[in-house]
Amino acid sequence: MQLRLSVNARVPEDTPAYRTAVGVPLSLSPGSRCVFRIRPGFPEESAVWHRMMVRDVTQMPPIATEFADPQGLEMVAAWILSLR
Repeated sequence: MQLRLSVNARVPEDTPAYRTAVGVPLSLSPGSRCVFRIRPGFPEESAVWHRMMVRDVTQMPPIATEFADPQGLEMVAAWILSLR
C-alpha cells in the first residue's frame, strides 16, 4: 500500500495519509528496527521519524539537507506520542 496524501477529509483519521501511514507495517525495513511507517506512541520505532533523523540514503527529505531538524523531530515525536 502506498502512502497517499489528500485534504478532503474532515478529521485526520479519515485522510488517506493517516490510513496509509499510522499503524501500517513497512514492506521493507532499511537497516532500522522500525517495522511500522508510524507506530502510535513510539516515535523511535516509526520509520517516518527515523528517516527524518538520519542523514544517509534513506533520509527524509531525500536531498538538500545536511542536518536533521531538531524542532521538526521534536514536533513529529510529540504527535506520534499523542497517537497512543
